[in-house]
Amino acid sequence: MKPVALICNPFSDGNCGTAKLAEYAAALPDVLTCAPRTPAELETALRDFALHDVAAIAVDGGDGTLREVMSRLPEAFGPSPPPLALLPSGKTNLAAGDVGSFGSGRAGLSRLLDAVRHDWRGARWSERPSLEVTWPDQPQRRVRGLLFGAGAFTHATRMAGRWAHDHGFRQRTAVAIGVARVMWESLGGSDELADPALCPIIDGVEVEGLATPCFLLLATTARRLMLGLWPFPPPSDSPSLSWLRVSHPPRRLALGLWKAWRGQLPDPALGFDGGLCQRLDLRLHGAFVIDGELYEAGPEGVTLRTGPSFHFVAR
Repeated sequence: MKPVALICNPFSDGNCGTAKLAEYAAALPDVLTCAPRTPAELETALRDFALHDVAAIAVDGGDGTLREVMSRLPEAFGPSPPPLALLPSGKTNLAAGDVGSFGSGRAGLSRLLDAVRHDWRGARWSERPSLEVTWPDQPQRRVRGLLFGAGAFTHATRMAGRWAHDHGFRQRTAVAIGVARVMWESLGGSDELADPALCPIIDGVEVEGLATPCFLLLATTARRLMLGLWPFPPPSDSPSLSWLRVSHPPRRLALGLWKAWRGQLPDPALGFDGGLCQRLDLRLHGAFVIDGELYEAGPEGVTLRTGPSFHFVAR
């Protein structure tokens, strides 16, 4: 049996600062383990794993952990890395909701090892392109994830972090509070939620009518978001970015969200625009979020494009 490589993030919401799964798995004969605490340690671990013929890379963490793995995996393994198997322990676990998982903790790892022993019998396979973010003024820098957000999305993420820290809420509760607070502030027309400079250039074309202040910008290569929300066209079979832009101030935001939950594209007459593309060039006034992490854009903005694709296996 080929070994499974296990990456455990001790800082994930469900792991509470410990690497218990990695400690347990270290005694198993068919598991290579690591619990990196820095990006450099993760990069070293991936290069060590690449020396072995591993059946899969198991990710014990959330969306942020997966982001860090995808950002480094092709450079460590080359163009054909092993499949990724999710053991979700993060605060939102968007990726696990999209591509599936084996479950969390020891039970999830046991199901994964059983699937490998039985030649993946009963496993479900999927493929997703990564959403790759690069900085024009820093050519060597790149981050690969699944979900990009700016404008009010950044504000909600910051607020969730503050509530979790100041009031002792678990991150999942803090996220819900942050989203609810942003909705409330948007009804009052708060200008703090808008990014006045956020105007996307789509596949090299600057689109007329998108130069107004932006309340929200989302882009993703996933095919399913949280709570059944999908404010985009149907996903394409070819690698592409799904994007949504909401002008500021948002008009009838609740109606737009209701339509999205019902699988209907929001109305452009209400300031909602979106579609599918291969590349978005953005100049931003403020920060943005990739899979839960805040980043600064820099003076020349950022470029979003479809990056390397990854195979996922689940049960």
